[in-house]
Amino acid sequence: MRKSEKRQEKEEEGGMASETHKKRRLERYGGGASCASTHALINMIQFKSRLKTPFCLLLQAILFIYITDPFSWTYVEAQGQLKLPPGLRQQRQQIRHAVGGIYSDNTTLFFRNSPFRVTEDIIVNPGVTLEIETGVQLYFDTGVGIKVYGVLRAIGNEFAHIEMLPFQEQLNYEENMPEFRLVDGPSVRQGRLQMKYRDRWRSVCTMVTNWTSIDTGVACRSMGYSDGGFWRWYRRVNDTYPLAMPVPGCLPSAKNLWECDGFKEPNQIRMSENLCQGEDDIGLYCWGPPTFNGWARHWKGIQIFNSPFYYVPNDPDMVAAQRESHSRLEFIDIMYAGYDGYTKNMTAALYIEGVPPIMNGLRIQRSARDGIHFYEPTGPIILANSTVADNRGHGLVIENTTDGRLFVNWTLISGNYGDGIWYRQRYGGASLVRQPGMPGRYKRELTSSPHLHLMNIEKPRAEICESHKYNESLFFPHLFAIHLQNGSTYSELQPRPCWIQVRLPKRLDYVYTLQFLSVANRNPHQFGSRTDLIVCDGNFTFVELCARERFRLPIRNGVIPQSVSISEKNCDSFRFIISSGKSNL
Repeated sequence: MRKSEKRQEKEEEGGMASETHKKRRLERYGGGASCASTHALINMIQFKSRLKTPFCLLLQAILFIYITDPFSWTYVEAQGQLKLPPGLRQQRQQIRHAVGGIYSDNTTLFFRNSPFRVTEDIIVNPGVTLEIETGVQLYFDTGVGIKVYGVLRAIGNEFAHIEMLPFQEQLNYEENMPEFRLVDGPSVRQGRLQMKYRDRWRSVCTMVTNWTSIDTGVACRSMGYSDGGFWRWYRRVNDTYPLAMPVPGCLPSAKNLWECDGFKEPNQIRMSENLCQGEDDIGLYCWGPPTFNGWARHWKGIQIFNSPFYYVPNDPDMVAAQRESHSRLEFIDIMYAGYDGYTKNMTAALYIEGVPPIMNGLRIQRSARDGIHFYEPTGPIILANSTVADNRGHGLVIENTTDGRLFVNWTLISGNYGDGIWYRQRYGGASLVRQPGMPGRYKRELTSSPHLHLMNIEKPRAEICESHKYNESLFFPHLFAIHLQNGSTYSELQPRPCWIQVRLPKRLDYVYTLQFLSVANRNPHQFGSRTDLIVCDGNFTFVELCARERFRLPIRNGVIPQSVSISEKNCDSFRFIISSGKSNL
């Protein structure tokens, strides 16, 4: 009896000691905080990540486990995606199913069947929805990806990401970015040649000496491309810190400019503004399949072509409406994408045409080209809580946009080979827009591009030289066209033939922007002619007259005027007039 009593006393003492040790550890690593402070932290994270109640309970359990463990753990990795604690990231498992081919019916990739191996392109036909469940793992063969003409709904959550990874594993992979690059061009393959030398990017001037085709080819191989050539000369600017390299002296067997005679001795490379004064920098154009170590690890990526959309209110007062895609991408890891096996060339990890889907919690890293490429987006771009880093192209590319709106919130864009965000507004041409609403089956047509027959030309709501009225019940934005036939004559005593009056909602403090998509003026200003666009307050009593002139914008051939913003809640309407006449200059 005495032995058992002593043993029980020792166990109680040990339990008290362990409880005391736990309390000390809690106080040391932050566990001694009050319940109110812990809940405040949970509510703050819940607000930033917009979690619902079940996820808040899971988050509370995770905080309790890791606060009591004696090691430091950073919950938020700067801006962008949340950093998962050890043990929550899925480990690579044995492949269960192989997928690929054309999908003509609605399909769901279930988590219970994961992981999948994608052996050929997944093609989602128009009118078809592909849904990927939370936590699904997809392993892609080299050059294989997902091509969507219908709807893609891939929605994960913060603690069970959808993972899209390469099936091939390359041990000898080149993680570092090249020390040569091309800037000020339409892509990372074209532009002004720059070299990273002495901790600074410097443009290369050749001192009016043409590089040989061998030199340009080696320069492109230094950047991970197969070959290249001379493209154009770039005018010198004062902020590029040039270096002079008239004769690189490369051999055909060289794989990098550092192996050439002119670059072998870095200390002998000449740097002086006087050497390149008044001379242009060399510009190159590179092409061909990738040549950097480990390129075969990359898969294609996701390509979305004009996903169907619907209209949603853009403000609580129902003044404007915007397009919203049926596709949705949330909490997806897209790693080592960017190589198209069909074209044997590099592409973006996520390529989107038309109305972009809502993107939240994306992680796009180590792409062989751009991270995300938006081509002719016809709706607002929304990217939140994401990470776009360490890609061999630009981070984000917005090309030929007509909508113009880009919202990037709590997103980390860093370490990309090109620009962080490369933006170009569209100029000229007709806007192609897919019919709104979820479509049914489309009849197959013999066309080189299977998605062209889904598109319609976006028509203007009024041609203000022919009609001065439009449907006022429609939401903003309004698209107007102005076409004044060459040779048209009118008297200055008569009202202008091209005008329209836009009615604005009353007592609403909104800002209205006038944006130009294309401008052409065939009237030669050398002969003293002048054409202006007049923006003024409307006059409902005398519609031919202006109440007060706001702006007078000159219309010149090929020159897009600056966008005009109007903010006036006491004004009921604005009027746009095209005026032509003799120039006073």
